[in-house]
Amino acid sequence: QTLCRPGTVAHAKLAAQEMRARAMLGDPRGMEDAKRRATFAIAQLPSSVPNSGIFSITFDEDPPYTATSLLLVQRYEQAVTATARVIQRTYRPDTGGQGSQPSNYARSLLILGLAMAGVGDVDEACRAGREALLGTRPVWPTMVLASKLDHVLSSRFASSPAVTEFHECFMECANSTTLLTPRARSMDGRHD
Repeated sequence: QTLCRPGTVAHAKLAAQEMRARAMLGDPRGMEDAKRRATFAIAQLPSSVPNSGIFSITFDEDPPYTATSLLLVQRYEQAVTATARVIQRTYRPDTGGQGSQPSNYARSLLILGLAMAGVGDVDEACRAGREALLGTRPVWPTMVLASKLDHVLSSRFASSPAVTEFHECFMECANSTTLLTPRARSMDGRHD
């Protein structure tokens, strides 16, 4: 951030990345400070900045990675709200076919699933997870998040029929792809 000129997409993206990094370190106060800086950095961008492509940033109520950051510091209810808002505003799932969504949509659904599991809403967590896996051809980051959701659900809510159904869906996807290692697949989906 020090090397990037304020008012550029690179500076704003790095500020958002700092927010997520501080959350990964378990620093909620630092995450909030970084979120304020990211919000300010995005507000300083000219309106001509593209909102799609590699040199773009989405102008939204929250900086990128807000939902993930909230999830990482275990603010599950806030993560549910932030993720649902991103899904509705960015992907507008009601307007198009499920197969036309980008892989980021699937990852957003899995983040929503993890947040829902955090608040104890097992059925919605499983629904979001199944929709993510069945909606598009899974890519590696999607399968990593799906594996985490499977682990959380299986370890906390193993007796739920919805969890069993999600686990079977996850295993079917994992076994039909080469995106997970044979060791991860052989662990029956219950891994970190």
